[in-house]
Amino acid sequence: MKSSLLGGCSALAIVLAGSCAWADAPGTFDIKINGDAFFESGTVSQQQSAGNRSTDFVNRFRVNFIPTATADNGLKYGARVRIRAAKGSGVMDADYAYIFLGGNFGEFRGGRTKGVSDDTWVGIPMDSEIVDHWDRFQQYLAGSATNGTGAFGQNGNFAWGQFASAPGGEDVDLLTSQDKHNRVSYYSPRWSGLQAAFTYAPRTDAINTGVVRNTIAGSNQGQQTTIFQDVWEATFNYKEKFQGLDVKVGGGYSGGTALADAAGDSSQRYHDLESAQFGIQLGYAGFSLGGSYLWAGKSGYTDAAYVTRSLSTAYANGAKSNTPKAGMVATRLSDMESWIVGGEYVTGAWALGVHYQWVKDAGNISVPGDRTLDYVTFSSLYTVAPGLRIGPEYTHYVSKSDLTDVPATNTKYGDTGNVFIFRSLVVF
Repeated sequence: MKSSLLGGCSALAIVLAGSCAWADAPGTFDIKINGDAFFESGTVSQQQSAGNRSTDFVNRFRVNFIPTATADNGLKYGARVRIRAAKGSGVMDADYAYIFLGGNFGEFRGGRTKGVSDDTWVGIPMDSEIVDHWDRFQQYLAGSATNGTGAFGQNGNFAWGQFASAPGGEDVDLLTSQDKHNRVSYYSPRWSGLQAAFTYAPRTDAINTGVVRNTIAGSNQGQQTTIFQDVWEATFNYKEKFQGLDVKVGGGYSGGTALADAAGDSSQRYHDLESAQFGIQLGYAGFSLGGSYLWAGKSGYTDAAYVTRSLSTAYANGAKSNTPKAGMVATRLSDMESWIVGGEYVTGAWALGVHYQWVKDAGNISVPGDRTLDYVTFSSLYTVAPGLRIGPEYTHYVSKSDLTDVPATNTKYGDTGNVFIFRSLVVF
């Protein structure tokens, strides 16, 4: 009898009916299904555009399945999985997969999730953006072999390019927070507008059923690593209304231990993770203004005091050297930091916004200086019908690199340009 019931609980039945329960379930589960899908076109005009088209299309589809039950004592429990069609390869994946347990004590989550600062982050208003803070104009900025964009990490022309979750979108939350790892998280109840949250992840490259117990990175990371262990975040969030004035304040700090390389120079070490963020937002009568600052120090950068063209000589027998050796050049690492400020006006079906962001990192550590990206974005969304929004977005950006242009080979590292995106969004 039980096996027959389990056999009838197919994925299709869950999606269509949302009412199939396990025979030994202690209660009835309600299954909530929601998600979003967008399609957009981007047109780019940039100085470093040799070998690239000026237009392209981008789309993404996500759907959440959230079974939830409530016990007689008020305990709320369940799970969430998010299926995503987002990869350029066409392969679908599940970027969220966790269970939760909630009540008057707050909420616990365990599984593959983002860090808590992604939920508690406070910064610029987002009503004129696609699906909160998703928009990233940089995805349209590809470079040729001679313009330097591939010289250092992802989007080598742009600050924080090696961190996929780093600023350069419209969010400025804690470093690695948006990376989805196996974590355990806790959100407190909200007391007089104030909420606290904490999360811990054993290692940033372990997801779902993957077990990674190594204490080394697993590959040569070169100038910068994005792999940390024992990563934690502690954040706070305050929301309150005073005579029509909406006030939001949030901030947090994260830490973690960087891993040494397993290949190449096994003595290569990196700076530990340190990241702090603070933001504030005010709103009144449809107008809102907010901003946020993020500092991440030298997180993930090589810990070598002196570097050469061959980074493997930066250490002698695994020990730091405070004395420059033959051929070595002293460098000073710039801290990674970013700030953003923006305003928005919402009236009827329209949401109009503008924001400015500045981002800095150490760039290529074998040369002095830093690498920066700053840009201004104008965006709007119009609600055509419930759950259906369309609108344009325009961004002007300027990037500056610490690498020196090579006129003889037409190699240039700085860039400036404009990106125009027309967006359509369905939320269900």
